[in-house]
Amino acid sequence: MLRAGTCLLCAALVMLISLVAAAQSQPEPDIPKVNEFYVRYKEAQPSGSSTPGALLGLQRTMTLSSTAGVSLAHARTLRDGAHVMRSDRALTRAQAWALAEKLGRSDGVAVAQPINPDFYSRPPARPASSVRRP
Repeated sequence: MLRAGTCLLCAALVMLISLVAAAQSQPEPDIPKVNEFYVRYKEAQPSGSSTPGALLGLQRTMTLSSTAGVSLAHARTLRDGAHVMRSDRALTRAQAWALAEKLGRSDGVAVAQPINPDFYSRPPARPASSVRRP
């Protein structure tokens, strides 16, 4: 009797473990979150152009928007001359990478990649210099 109960308990435990493993192996649904893209050009300033940086970013965004077939807006210009562009709707990661590849094939674009909104790149705060450690 004890042996049959032990076997039954082991079988139930194995079934429970397999159900938990199957539930954990299901991929999480891809929620649309990505709406910003980092775009760096081969030339920061086109040759022979005296257009200010902000206006240049707007012009390039309009050109890329028409090329890619997606509404893009210029968000900001970075220190390295690259631009951050924002799409009109949130995209899944797969859709964002597909759009980035399309943007990357555009004329004059060196790098185009989506910006992960879940990534927090700011380093942790340092303690004040008045703090003494033992």
